[in-house]
Amino acid sequence: MRIWIAADISADSIGGVMRSLKETSVALKKRGHVVKIITRQKTGRGNYIGFSLQLGLRMMLAVFNRPDWIIARSTDGLACAMLSRLFGLNTRIALHSHGWEEFAFDIEKKMPRSVVNNPTSVKGLAIRFPLLRQALKSVHLVINGTLYETQRLKKKFPKHANKIVYLPNGTYPKPSAHWVENASRPFTFLAVGNSSWKKNIRHSLHVFELLKEKMPEAKMICAGTGVDDEAFGAVFGIAKPDGVINLPEVSFSDIDQWYCECPYLIFSSRYEGGHPFTLLEAMSNGLVVFAAPIPSVAEIVKDGESGFHIGALNAADDANTILSVIKKRSDLDSIRERAAEVAAEYDWKIVSASLEELLCRKA
Repeated sequence: MRIWIAADISADSIGGVMRSLKETSVALKKRGHVVKIITRQKTGRGNYIGFSLQLGLRMMLAVFNRPDWIIARSTDGLACAMLSRLFGLNTRIALHSHGWEEFAFDIEKKMPRSVVNNPTSVKGLAIRFPLLRQALKSVHLVINGTLYETQRLKKKFPKHANKIVYLPNGTYPKPSAHWVENASRPFTFLAVGNSSWKKNIRHSLHVFELLKEKMPEAKMICAGTGVDDEAFGAVFGIAKPDGVINLPEVSFSDIDQWYCECPYLIFSSRYEGGHPFTLLEAMSNGLVVFAAPIPSVAEIVKDGESGFHIGALNAADDANTILSVIKKRSDLDSIRERAAEVAAEYDWKIVSASLEELLCRKA
């Protein structure tokens, strides 16, 4: 099959959406498909309506080489879907949801305004959300990254439930999990994510501050914050704690280094639209994961089995939980092993085979 994978993000993005595009492309190519990634060429803030229209025009102009499928995020494939149905084209469109934006807004509404940076705009409510719902109705397939959102969308749009499916993110299992094999485990913690309210890195920093009081030798790596040291305090509302190493940008290829430097992951996210790459990769490397049990996390991290749940509300409670686990649990090796086994269930070979089956079934 010929497949386009499209998203209105800049071509040099190193975020989770680009990670999904690239990994999906590589996995499908290995299965013999011809895949092209299409992104916005300009950096900075894009125009999602303009991108959708341009993608639709590009599809129409590709008269003799149209793709069999276009997999596009959010509203990016709306114009393609409408044109395909209007002209009876053979090209099918899949909406790949990296988190249903209306569901994220439900959480945002409950948050204190002082916490929410980049809140949903009036334009988003008036234009973006209606277009998103229209995209769901117009496309041929809706791919969601968690069971929770798949089930919730089916209830919200029962007339379209038959085309709403679950397909998780993938990972590359390690031949041997690093922290299962490595007995030297320093008190080094990893936190991965940008400065948005969804990632909740501020909470992880508060937790680390309290851990540092009990474990003076402790360190934390904050990877992918998007914020330099100078702006750190202003953005996170907390001065960079002693022992924290801030890495504003970390490439896909470099993040593996930090999984092998940090035996523990603190994951305080308030919202994730799919099973986070960070969690899957950390588990694959045998890190002990301390994560907020939001739906996308709870589906893969079972408390006391493949990791541990923290409330991500009270820093003192979470610090005590983490300290107790590290100091008192005698079964952490089995936790690490189980985490690696769970991550292996999301092997890109398995995920790409499932995606191929979906596309062939709906073609």
